[in-house]
Amino acid sequence: MNILESTPSRYDKGIRIFTLGKIDKIYDHLTSYIKEGQKILDIGCGTGALTLRAAQKGAKVKGIDVNPQMLAIAQNV
Repeated sequence: MNILESTPSRYDKGIRIFTLGKIDKIYDHLTSYIKEGQKILDIGCGTGALTLRAAQKGAKVKGIDVNPQMLAIAQNV
């Protein structure tokens, strides 16, 4: 994953390729457990793809990541 993280602007596309396009189904499965109003901490949120989905389900979400470039992308989504 380090190779994907070294180019944050291409991270999401790389993850889609790496997972053979199954990442959206994985995110849907993970977010299916979320209830409106839940508080969620997304550690290692990357570009915020999963964080955003959780927020769309009505959760109160905080995403953190050590890579400031990834967080910048997440904040602009």
